[in-house]
Amino acid sequence: MRLIIGKNEGIKNIATWKTQSREQFNKKRYEEEHPEEYLEYIELKSSRVLRLK
Repeated sequence: MRLIIGKNEGIKNIATWKTQSREQFNKKRYEEEHPEEYLEYIELKSSRVLRLK
């Protein structure tokens, strides 16, 4: 479908293919530039994972 749409944003009433942007916090850079502050905000989180085979 992407090959058919090409550089366009979609095909009317069938499909859309638009560019989206979002802001993201750079955790690695902050950790490198502010190691003491970074360590103060570290929290341990846990979760359960179900895997089916």
